[in-house]
Amino acid sequence: MNMAQVELFSDRVGPIDEYQQGRPIPGQAYDSTGRVSRSIRMFRLRASIPLTNGIGTFPDDFAYYDAASFRYWTGDCTETSDKPGVKKHIPINEVFEQGWANMVSSTINYPTTRFPIFKFWGQNEIEVSPDTIQRINFVYLRYPKDIYWGRTFANNTYTHDPTDPLNQDPEWDDMETYSIIAKALKLAGMSEENDKLYQMAKDMGDKL
Repeated sequence: MNMAQVELFSDRVGPIDEYQQGRPIPGQAYDSTGRVSRSIRMFRLRASIPLTNGIGTFPDDFAYYDAASFRYWTGDCTETSDKPGVKKHIPINEVFEQGWANMVSSTINYPTTRFPIFKFWGQNEIEVSPDTIQRINFVYLRYPKDIYWGRTFANNTYTHDPTDPLNQDPEWDDMETYSIIAKALKLAGMSEENDKLYQMAKDMGDKL
């Protein structure tokens, strides 16, 4: 089941090998239709990431980057003051290593608080330029939680144990859960070379 739901999640988000700079989420499915966007809405989260010298740590459950921004105040307006000014939400654009090197060394396109940039760094860090930015809003997708149904064994029969504290039902809506079941049956049919099982799963998938 978990292999099947990971496959579905990848289908709904889009293949990572289609990742392109300036398009955070691969373009096959995510946000391409209302249905797809709604089907993975429970996996879309927002985090406020503090920065030290432009460096911050992204969330432990991070799977895919979606968007980043920070709040910018003009005039005398600040986060804690009531002085006149305008608060703006400024998008932060992701760049890759070569683009980062070119921009931070440029005298024309150097990053500013009006046009900031960031890159992923190391295992779990991001770096933002200019490094005067102290906090960013980070929107991302997490992976679905592993499906688990506890069970007991008695009289040569497995029975579901609803009291198992590790129980985790699928987080998807009913239609997508059916898709997971169809994929799981298909995978089982492939691994066991069961033609009837494979065909039943394919028929289920074609109807979804």
